[in-house]
Amino acid sequence: MARRKADVEGIIFDFDNTLMDFALMKIRSIYVAVKEMRRHGMPLGILDSFNKIFSIYNLPGKGWEHPQIFQEFLKQLDFKRAAGSPDYFEIWLMAGINAYREEKAKLTIPYDGTRIVLNQLRASRFELGILTDAPKRRVYERLLTTELMYRMFKPEKPGREFLFKTIVTPDDAPVFNVDGSLLLDANGFQMLHHKPEPEFFKIAIENMGIKPENLLFVGDSYEKDMTGAKAAGMKTALAMWGLTSSLNDEEFMDFLKQIPASFSSVQSRTLALIEAEKIPDADYSLEQIIHLPSIVRLKE
Repeated sequence: MARRKADVEGIIFDFDNTLMDFALMKIRSIYVAVKEMRRHGMPLGILDSFNKIFSIYNLPGKGWEHPQIFQEFLKQLDFKRAAGSPDYFEIWLMAGINAYREEKAKLTIPYDGTRIVLNQLRASRFELGILTDAPKRRVYERLLTTELMYRMFKPEKPGREFLFKTIVTPDDAPVFNVDGSLLLDANGFQMLHHKPEPEFFKIAIENMGIKPENLLFVGDSYEKDMTGAKAAGMKTALAMWGLTSSLNDEEFMDFLKQIPASFSSVQSRTLALIEAEKIPDADYSLEQIIHLPSIVRLKE
């Protein structure tokens, strides 16, 4: 029974800012954490705090998943504690961490229509996969929180079935020397493949068990996703959905207007290319994930 366009047998997705709005979750959670720290007396303004935090994130070896971000931020303030006074460092630290975690939990949600589209694709027997630069544990945390780990079943049908055939992160992609030994960096840490390295994409292709020309890669970054997938031989679809702006919080939305575009959406560089009429060389461009089935022509 024909279910799809013959030359597309599987779809591999980026995760952050493709299946869920990671940029919004991160920016909003940091914003709420800083406001809570200030409520407890932390002296630095919201915008200055935000810029300091993201300057740490952008340091080599840190990144937006850096687990000690608030500790390093507060140490930069060099706040002098008077003898016998409360430990404001710990108060601000825990206030920020607690607020961050609470807001993060609320905003770790998939884009509208994502669950339906993914389950529709699986029902049409497309193989699905994930390839992401995020740490493996964070990916699994988000998959469980967004309820994208398993297929949706009718209540009378027992059991669980994974939505994705493969989930590949840099933890699955060590770099080897020519003699087969692990390649280490100057500090003795294991080197890992990341996007847009074709070798990273080829791991997901091999795990899918499908020829690359029969795979479609869906991602939000031209620089990391489209170029890497193309180099590995896959078809590409650029996910143009980005930072959600539907939150009912005028103060936060005003704050977003003050921060650099590179913070507000990882699509900013791609959008800049489009505005400059340097259209990314993707096979498809999608404004919403609900448009994905039209590319692969689902049929009953």
